[in-house]
Amino acid sequence: MNSAIDFVKSNPEVFAALVAAIGIVGGIVGNWISARVQAAAGRAQANAAVDAARIATEAERLAALREDRKVQIAAFVRCARETLKNTELMFLEEGHEEATLHEELKQLKGQLELVAPRQSWLTLSG
Repeated sequence: MNSAIDFVKSNPEVFAALVAAIGIVGGIVGNWISARVQAAAGRAQANAAVDAARIATEAERLAALREDRKVQIAAFVRCARETLKNTELMFLEEGHEEATLHEELKQLKGQLELVAPRQSWLTLSG
């Protein structure tokens, strides 16, 4: 080790070249580390954007489904009320056709079953 130090002391141009080489290698390694950190941050940001888009899409889907449920439940309730009202009138009027309303009620119930959980519409019909 002492011979290397003596060699550097006796040849200052070797010392200058060694210092320059350390500076260049240090700069290259520093840039490489910086590039890796920046690339990892870019990937993390892209993943976060994908997750945010996925969450927003799911929220929009759930909002649309909730709106569909409201519309179908309201239509079912309206038809059920009309059917009950007309069923009461059936005993008072002759020739009243309730089959059409019952058929519509069955169709609306089917649509309601597609968009609403079973427990939601069971409370309406029972």
